[in-house]
Amino acid sequence: MFPSIQLSSCSLVHGNQDRSLCNWIFPPLVQAELNELCVYWNQHKIHSQQMRNMPSGHVPPNVLEHPEFYGGINCRIKVPQEMVHLLGEALSEEVGLHEQHLAWVTEEFSTMADTVHEVMGWPKITLENSWNIFSQMSNLNEDLGVDIP
Repeated sequence: MFPSIQLSSCSLVHGNQDRSLCNWIFPPLVQAELNELCVYWNQHKIHSQQMRNMPSGHVPPNVLEHPEFYGGINCRIKVPQEMVHLLGEALSEEVGLHEQHLAWVTEEFSTMADTVHEVMGWPKITLENSWNIFSQMSNLNEDLGVDIP
């Protein structure tokens, strides 16, 4: 609901085709930025705080990996890889494949968008050029007469 309200109010996106194209271009860009932020944040050193019982002055993943080096104990419970695999299969049978729930566009639209992107020469899509790529792809869709669900 939110994307359709936001996108239709900005007057840059018209109809399902452009909405799907937005969903094909922008979520992967935003996810890539979030992934970079996550790596940065998880690797930064927490400033030292002498009055705290919890570890400080260290990088969080190091403390999680070796709590004994920082006055802690390892409370992890090892789960066999086979069990993880079996649970994944059971979930897939119950609710469907993981990928189905993370798709922003239909498989048909993704194939069409890949084709148009290929016709353009596979330009790298970045935050800086994303709206230009969007416009070019939208125009190419019209020029090629591609009908998008």
